[in-house]
Amino acid sequence: MSPLRHVAAACVAVVACLLAIQDGSRVSVLAHNLQRLQDFRGHGYHVHFDPEQPEDEPIQPPTEEEYFADAVLDHFAPVSRRASWKQRYLVNEEFWGGRGFPVFLYIGGEGPLGPRAISNRTFIHAMAEKHRALLLALEHRFYGKSYPTPDMSLSNLRYLSSEQALADLAHFHAFVAEKYGLTTEKWVAYGGSYPGNLAAWLKLKFPALFAGTVASSAPVHAKTNFFEYMEVVGDGLRYFGGGECYHHVEQAINQLAELLDSGREGREKVAELFKPCYPMTNTFDDSVFETSIMGAFQDIAQYNGIHEGAMTLSGVCERFSKPEDPLTKLAAFINETRVGDCLDSKFEGAPNGTVEVLRRDKFDGTSSARQWVYQTCNEFGYFQTTTSARSPFHALSAVTETNVGSEVCRRVYEMTVAPDVAGANLDYGSLGIEVESVTFPSGTIDPWHALAVQNATELHSRSAAAVFIEGTAHCADMYHPSEKDSPQLQWAHAKIAQRVQRYLSEAAFRPEMIATEVEAIE
Repeated sequence: MSPLRHVAAACVAVVACLLAIQDGSRVSVLAHNLQRLQDFRGHGYHVHFDPEQPEDEPIQPPTEEEYFADAVLDHFAPVSRRASWKQRYLVNEEFWGGRGFPVFLYIGGEGPLGPRAISNRTFIHAMAEKHRALLLALEHRFYGKSYPTPDMSLSNLRYLSSEQALADLAHFHAFVAEKYGLTTEKWVAYGGSYPGNLAAWLKLKFPALFAGTVASSAPVHAKTNFFEYMEVVGDGLRYFGGGECYHHVEQAINQLAELLDSGREGREKVAELFKPCYPMTNTFDDSVFETSIMGAFQDIAQYNGIHEGAMTLSGVCERFSKPEDPLTKLAAFINETRVGDCLDSKFEGAPNGTVEVLRRDKFDGTSSARQWVYQTCNEFGYFQTTTSARSPFHALSAVTETNVGSEVCRRVYEMTVAPDVAGANLDYGSLGIEVESVTFPSGTIDPWHALAVQNATELHSRSAAAVFIEGTAHCADMYHPSEKDSPQLQWAHAKIAQRVQRYLSEAAFRPEMIATEVEAIE
């Protein structure tokens, strides 16, 4: 699911920290973002059902871990040259009524496939219980333990794309059908964030395989300069704290920017208050430090109210409403939310600089930074910037498309051209996607909704629909229903459940059905 948070931008932190630098300096502990190899500056925006639970938690019954041994490395190579590899998947048969009952597939995304993806923490699990469905989850190639190649060298990353991932899902469908002797059983796929894209695109590319899909918080519109992300973070501050909260945060950010622009004395004050891991010596270093600052707000906004006990946007507003100096409030907030003793501030030239981290090409079963940022550099963009004046973070002037996007892509992946967002939007349809039987849930507080289907989106379909949920964050609908859910989220769960019921009860649409109806009328 996910999720979604990718250096191409500063997004949200979902996964626990992994890397500790043992160099004897003050960088010897985990810094706020960069050391999160699984979640490089928000790029790992998949859904994490329990932030306190490690992604490598052992698989326990009724969920079983298995490997699909005949996964295809390159689906677009000539048949005689296709190599195979082992792709990881999870299966849960606790509710399955056997043949004749449906199959629900959870689509893995830009991170390890956690054991709770098809557990009682999820909405798909609740739906499987209701419909006595077989529960499956397929891990995305190059993530978690699904290694199609020996490493992630540049020559091997060419096999990492959404097109290959969609073909993996179709190939897996055939494998499962044969393994379980399935013939007419209906399949429903669920995905959130980038896997939400895949859920929608599955119905576009392989419409006959799935009766319907649920594409939660799916940013189906690819773009490079994703300035809208931080606009929505600002909207969230207004939603929960009014204009006063918005302007308190904006004032603090403005004062920080003024210090950064005021020479050596101002920079020394920044170092004292915010503890950057390294002195910032150029605009690229500034961009890393500034994304660390705004990343603290992104973490909270993207998953606002989802995880019990975590700070919310209301909590942010409470902290910034105190009668203190704006800069003091910002420093206190960053110190409270920071992971480790310092903030990332080095673009290149240090063991845990942005470039150095993303150049690490060995699989370890948990990291996803190199893979996901490659995908954004190649296909989607999604570079979150502060270039919009309609954001309280606009004064952080180093967070530009060049600094957090194209320069990272050039130095790490040797890409000298922009991501092919035009090609992705042309191939998949962007917000004009013409696809049947897809449900598009999204939340008004989720920054990714700016690139997703909303109520105002004109869908070119008779059976696709938006479920736009007021006051909810990223992939909120993918979690198991709770009595603590807001009325809006309860409404959304009921709406999605109703549509899934329709997918399972309706006869599969076939073009000849229209011809039959026309003949009958004549």
